[in-house]
Amino acid sequence: YATLFVGFILCAGPVLIIGLAPAKVAVIIAVVASAAKSFYIEVGFPETATFTASCIGSPANGRRFSCASTAKQAISVFFRHSFIFRMAIILVASGLSSAGMITVLTPFVTSYLGVTKGEGVGLSLLTGTAMLGGMVLLRPFTNRVGEVRCLRICLATSVLFPLLLSRCHSAWQLGALSLIFSGPAALQFPIISAMKSNLVGNDEQGLVQGALAAIRVAAVAIAEIFFGWFYRKATDDGRAPQSATLAPLAAVAALASVA
Repeated sequence: YATLFVGFILCAGPVLIIGLAPAKVAVIIAVVASAAKSFYIEVGFPETATFTASCIGSPANGRRFSCASTAKQAISVFFRHSFIFRMAIILVASGLSSAGMITVLTPFVTSYLGVTKGEGVGLSLLTGTAMLGGMVLLRPFTNRVGEVRCLRICLATSVLFPLLLSRCHSAWQLGALSLIFSGPAALQFPIISAMKSNLVGNDEQGLVQGALAAIRVAAVAIAEIFFGWFYRKATDDGRAPQSATLAPLAAVAALASVA
């Protein structure tokens, strides 16, 4: 699997990072690589390929393991634990909101705020610092206020951030918002992951963790496609006044409020 992944990086890296190929070629490479990885995971990867339990020293069991059966087991866990099911819904909504925020943020800061490359690097460092600080403070903060209340605070910041962003008119305003809101926004998934560990047994920890991660990845993919299209339509490819960005940013806030 490592060899397959390195091959994907070598093929797709120049396309995604340097931009040597047209967008259609990048899409084709991504689709082919995804199909190859999915095929390998189902057929060749020992931990997920279909095989009988006798292959791992349990001849009496005879159960069959595969990606499809693993997905069914994860779904059964979600429906058996109503709280985990609600956590999955929160994760989908917050994932859609977070991915939508990232998708809208890049063209917004370049088209309407006129952020230069140097300012962008500074903003990235500021955001990373805020996220790192949030990770450091997560444990003492959850110990003080509890995981559920901490998650509510993080989700509330995800509602406020896009609404305040629509009123930004300079890079320093964006930097101030990033410093305040980036940390809490990045903590939603770790908090949910920590909460689920108290709800299932040790034999289901990995199953639920993988299912939650897969749900979030699917939500992110859908949000990137939708919000990329929505932003272009709402702003007329960046030609409309800044007030036009309120619609996609409000949609991001609405998804966060649903969560």
